[in-house]
Amino acid sequence: MSHELCIEEQIRLTTTPDRPRLAVVGCGWWATEFHIPGLISYEKAELVGLVDADPDRLRAAYTAFGIATFRSISDLVSTVRVDGVVIATTSATHYRLALEALATGCHVMVEKPMVLSASEAWDLVDRADRAGLHLQVGYTHHFTVSARRLRDVILGGEIGSILQVSGLYATMVESYYRGQPGDYEKVFNFSLTGPGASTYSDPQIAGGGQGMTQVTHLIAAILWTTGRRVTEVSAFMEDTDLAVDLVDAMAFRLDNGAVCTIGSTGNLRPGEPQQQEVRYYGSRGFALQDLVHATVEIYYAGGRVEKVTAAEVGDPYPASATARGLADLIAGRGPNLAPGDVGARAAEFLEAAYASSNRGEHVRLDWNRGAESGKSQVKI
Repeated sequence: MSHELCIEEQIRLTTTPDRPRLAVVGCGWWATEFHIPGLISYEKAELVGLVDADPDRLRAAYTAFGIATFRSISDLVSTVRVDGVVIATTSATHYRLALEALATGCHVMVEKPMVLSASEAWDLVDRADRAGLHLQVGYTHHFTVSARRLRDVILGGEIGSILQVSGLYATMVESYYRGQPGDYEKVFNFSLTGPGASTYSDPQIAGGGQGMTQVTHLIAAILWTTGRRVTEVSAFMEDTDLAVDLVDAMAFRLDNGAVCTIGSTGNLRPGEPQQQEVRYYGSRGFALQDLVHATVEIYYAGGRVEKVTAAEVGDPYPASATARGLADLIAGRGPNLAPGDVGARAAEFLEAAYASSNRGEHVRLDWNRGAESGKSQVKI
């Protein structure tokens, strides 16, 4: 049987199971804290394999979870039947691993940031589309009931045309950028393993600092909620004494003409409250979204106010929902709440923002999402 027929048969077999068979690629901090335990405890999925090139991490994961281990995706798929893979490795490896997984006929969830360039992101989107495979990105904020309600309201035009969006994302991640993840061991409870020293501090591995690690959440939420795409960006980024950006400010325009701003810093300290919020202003109302508590307030023209409270939301940051969401997609149980095209639109925004900051110039995105390609590039 040809390779193409093998992939075709795998796709046919993996589009309908009630309990999809998944594997997790990467046995680092986020995977061992959330993805692996979340899938093991999910009765609607079966975790059949763990993959990592590091034998020590692989051994520790097997000891902790008792799931079969493999050194590569090729070893995994040649040994067991797999419907989908969750990729939770360092950012610079996402593209190569997602390509490999899609080529074997697996549905894919890739952690954020999706990849480090817009061209890589759109390539993955196109390959998944052509193969009829699901491609999802690990944007956790999208999985709350408040975020879904807000998106329905805005896409439904209930507060009119979006005129302005303002976002703030202030978090505690500076020690990651300094290559000192142990500073947060007691804060984040690294029960099995913590991030590597270079995971977030080396720009060749992470792609950048606050932009790639944190702003990616915020811009993806804005683009997913509005259904829009960015057309131009002006950005300032400050590294302080780091090798990656710590403090970012971006002004940008959406493709409907809306003017928007994002401010983000990673220098909060343990015990200080994080601030993560977005404000959407439409022609017939506005909405306030608190991402930390996953609450939403919507103010309609005429005075009506709608609120989604913390009591209605439950877990404000359902970290296990992204991997479980891949299983649900494969089984046909729900929509893709963080689709690959949103990850690609976020990637092209970040590429433009870093270019703007590095060049000290305003950047316009020259993009054309055609039938064959989602190529985008930045230009002055």
